[in-house]
Parts: sequence; C-alpha cells; structure tokens
Amino acid sequence: MTIERKDRSEYRDLIHTNWWVVTGGPSTGKSTVLKALALRGYPIMTEAAGDYIDERIFWGKTIEEIRANERAFQISVLRMKEQREDMLPANELMLFDRSLHADTFAYMGMIPLMENDNSSDVVTVVKKRYQGVFLLDPLDVYEENYARTEDAQQANRIHIAIGNANRLLGYEPINVPVLPIQERAQFIIDYMRSVDPNIPNLPDPFAAVRQLQLEGL
Repeated sequence: MTIERKDRSEYRDLIHTNWWVVTGGPSTGKSTVLKALALRGYPIMTEAAGDYIDERIFWGKTIEEIRANERAFQISVLRMKEQREDMLPANELMLFDRSLHADTFAYMGMIPLMENDNSSDVVTVVKKRYQGVFLLDPLDVYEENYARTEDAQQANRIHIAIGNANRLLGYEPINVPVLPIQERAQFIIDYMRSVDPNIPNLPDPFAAVRQLQLEGL
C-alpha cells in the first residue's frame, strides 16, 4: 500500500479536524473503551472493519470467506473509511475506532507478499489531520473473537506497526495504559480537555450503580 503524504511543513495545508482516533492492535480494548465513552455521551465512529464483517455475516458469509483475500478485504475497509470521513463535518467532535491511513497501512503490511504483489496497488491521499491519536496498550491476556484471524504474536506486530505508521504521518501517539474501563475513558477525556477545554467532562451514567455493586448493596 502507498500513502501519498505531505511533507511535515505542509500539514498546515490539510483540513484540520476536531476528530480523535482511538486505536491499537487487536485485543487492546479500544472498542470497549469507545462504548464506555459513547454511554457518557461522546460521539464515536465504530470500526469500519467490524461493520463491514458484520454486514456480510448478516448476508450469510463466513469470516473465512470474508477474509479469504485479505488485500481485497483491507481495500474495501479503506474505501468505507474514506466515505465516512468525507461525509462528516470536520469541525464536529468525533472519536474514531481506528484511523483511515495508519491502521490500514499497518494491516496491509501484514499481508503475505503473494497477496500483495499487484502492481496497481491502492493509493489513498492524506487530506485531513486528526486532533490526536490515542494508542491503547495491549491487555494482559489476548482475547479472541469471531472477527479476528490474528494470533497474539501477529496482534503485537500490528500494534507496533500502527504506532510506527502514525509517527510516519507526523503524530505522536498518546499511550493509554491498561486501567479499568472507566479510568481509561476518563484518561482520554482528560487529555482531550487539556487540548480543548470546550469539550465537556461527561460523567459515567452508571457510576452510582457500580458503587452500590462494589458495596454489595
């Protein structure tokens, strides 16, 4: 995969958005943290790859069929990401489950050479800038699910590749340590508010219920 990128000095010519990215390799807990943020009232964009897979499973495909050609799968997901970003107002707050360019670049890099030797490789143009990229540290235990085809070792390589791809594009990923879900969500909120105080500090709507559960009531 080729990314058409601008020189660092030309980032000012890109469209600067009010969007943030929450990312990491498989089994870093990003989707769970984003759900927690959504429950607090923050706008999120779900993972394109997961939505693409779920749609095709609904129509009777198996995960093996969907990802039989990994390159074609990743290109389809990339196009879905592009369409979503083109439709969103750049000035509105949004938290993305994975980025358009860096995450796709990392996953494409894991494809065996025999699948990735097409001379007409996909090109995607960097047109917009995110406010920042949150890179979630991997969980202590690798969790499998129906949509994952990677093992723990591959997941770790993808995680490292995502961080490197973001740095290539001029971002310094904000590392989010392994914490309880709500603490991870608050970490992200606090950081965003340090950049933009206009972002509200929305509370956990179920905090009182959780406290009662902890107290055994």
